[in-house]
Amino acid sequence: MDTQQQFITSRYNVNEENEGKVKYYKDPEGEIYPVICVKRWNAFDWIRLQDLSSTLWMRHRHDLEPGLMSNFADLSRWVKSDEEDNKLVTSLLATLSMEQRKKWLSENNEYKDKICIECGSFDPEKKKCIHHDCPGMCSTCFETKNKSGFENCACCNKKQEMTCPICQEDFSTDNLVKSEQCNHRVCWSCFGRSVKSSRPLSHCPLCRDVFCDKLVDLEEYDDMPPLEDDMPPLEDEDSDDMPPLTEVSDDLSELFEMARAQEGMNFDAIIAAIANGSVSVRNDGLEV
Repeated sequence: MDTQQQFITSRYNVNEENEGKVKYYKDPEGEIYPVICVKRWNAFDWIRLQDLSSTLWMRHRHDLEPGLMSNFADLSRWVKSDEEDNKLVTSLLATLSMEQRKKWLSENNEYKDKICIECGSFDPEKKKCIHHDCPGMCSTCFETKNKSGFENCACCNKKQEMTCPICQEDFSTDNLVKSEQCNHRVCWSCFGRSVKSSRPLSHCPLCRDVFCDKLVDLEEYDDMPPLEDDMPPLEDEDSDDMPPLTEVSDDLSELFEMARAQEGMNFDAIIAAIANGSVSVRNDGLEV
């Protein structure tokens, strides 16, 4: 049997010789989790560690850590993607005690950026504030520590305002657009004007990395007819009560809420909405 099959096949020998041994099982859906061979009801069986009764847990508690650790290194070599790796680590850490978890994480520094600084849990999708160097927390801790409308982030202690690199105006968490690539931000007003103009914001004004792939594509069409309601240049816009560009539709509130989200923004939908007038651009952001 090759190494991959040895560690993730479900066809393990079930006998007294394997009692207390820990291996990893891959189910038909592709989920990977640790199992242990135990004797219950006068028969041997492989069961998930999370299904152990308190009696079985106490009986085999000294077998768990060495079994998990010795097999994990070999199994991780066969993991083909970050998603599989994250599932594997999550499964491993869920079965360890707090002390064992801290020890394992201290010996595997490659995962330290995915650890919640508040509760110590493993979370590949940690939630962060608007500052790109924020260490982040798991979603539960972030929302607990940072109440709605928070001014200073509990993760990095930084004020939730940034200066737009284009207009040099301060903006907050509800008025920003995040780059698809470099994680830099600009205010909604500048982003919206760039979409409406002949100079789309295709590259980040700070690092020149791609800001939005969709706008890079738009640059390739030199013969695109200008929009009738094109915005004047930024330096000519000093009025705080600038009228909206177009008539505003009332049936796109869901799109607008999605567009205002800091993460998971659908740039195709946002740009189309701005370009066709479903969403209008004001100095303080967007409006439907």
